[in-house]
Amino acid sequence: MSFNRENILWQSADGTWSHGFYECHGGTEWDVEYNHDVLEYASCGHPSEDAALQSWRGANPGGCHVLSYHSDSAAKVAKHDDMAAELEDAQREQESPGRQSIFSYPQDRPFHDVRGASKSDDPVSLRRRLAAADKQYADAVAEQHSLRMLGYSNDMTRDIDRLAAKRTSLVERLVHGGHLDAAAQREHRVTDLSNQVAALNRALDRSERTNARGVGSSANRAACAAARNDAAAELDRVNQTPTRTRSRKMAPATTPSASAPGRVAGGVPSGGQFAAKRHREPAVTLDPR
Repeated sequence: MSFNRENILWQSADGTWSHGFYECHGGTEWDVEYNHDVLEYASCGHPSEDAALQSWRGANPGGCHVLSYHSDSAAKVAKHDDMAAELEDAQREQESPGRQSIFSYPQDRPFHDVRGASKSDDPVSLRRRLAAADKQYADAVAEQHSLRMLGYSNDMTRDIDRLAAKRTSLVERLVHGGHLDAAAQREHRVTDLSNQVAALNRALDRSERTNARGVGSSANRAACAAARNDAAAELDRVNQTPTRTRSRKMAPATTPSASAPGRVAGGVPSGGQFAAKRHREPAVTLDPR
């Protein structure tokens, strides 16, 4: 049995292999759209490419891309590691009774088993994902101000709150795991506030260009400027506050055992194996929607 779905085998920096399927939207086999920034299935931590491929026992997807680890592919590999970690976090949220998910995954998506090697708690991935969430948060706050200055009523409060909760969770996990000491926390805060000031400055520049055409209101521009000034003042305060604890080297990322069974997230495998075609490429080009 075959059912075409875009998927990928990738090799992480620690030498282990993983298999993932991209999130897709649409009801038929071919009339679908893929989100290459989100995985809806991932099986990670396998000792070989073949072991990762054989971890999937569902319908034959018709082939897969293969992404080996090397210097030119390191960024794409890290992206897929982080996508698998996000999927695992979303699964944990879904399996926590009474808790509202802080991740933007549909609650009816069938997440199930997590076992074997985990990418979710890798401190290197946590720091990358925190940096990405910080930038998304700064951009979202600035975009909300931009919309108001342009006279639109779009409300991004829900997205901003979700990103704020996600950032808090990632920082807490790094701190509790001993991967973010006082000096590193201060460095993160400086970078975070700098991103916010830069994003709000861009929003104000955009407003200045549109203001010449009589678009927007002075009150909304004043609110954006006030938010920028508050962030800049906090940045100055953090920069002037001495740090008592010397910065220490971050703990290295945990390396899963090559013999550990693969972790499966995003679906329950069913019976039957397949001999899939593998499209090996030096690097995979992903076009986000």
